Amino acid sequence: MTISRYLIVLVVASVLTGCSMADLTSSIKGNYYIETGDYAAAEETFRQIVKNYPDNATNHYYLGRFLLAQDKIPEALRHLQKAVGIDKNDKDDDNSESIQTEVSDNLTEVNLKRHGKFD
Repeated sequence: MTISRYLIVLVVASVLTGCSMADLTSSIKGNYYIETGDYAAAEETFRQIVKNYPDNATNHYYLGRFLLAQDKIPEALRHLQKAVGIDKNDKDDDNSESIQTEVSDNLTEVNLKRHGKFD
């Protein structure tokens, strides 16, 4: 899928699900860094985003993912748990179940890494 098609699909999906523009922007940036695998740059970018928007679950989720990818497990856990905490308190967020599922999957990965069962 080309970048322009990907962006169109992402924008349409966000409108249909009620996703905010801040979440959309973070998702686009996050997915870009996932695709490129530049986790150090992603960490730096999302640290700044979290600093500017500390009450956004999506931002903490992506920062946690990028920290986890670099085996910075304790800090990754803090951000993933923060994402779930914020998300559970956001009653207007139609995307909350998705974030909680994603975080749950990431926490499973953390657990496996801690026990040496994940490469």
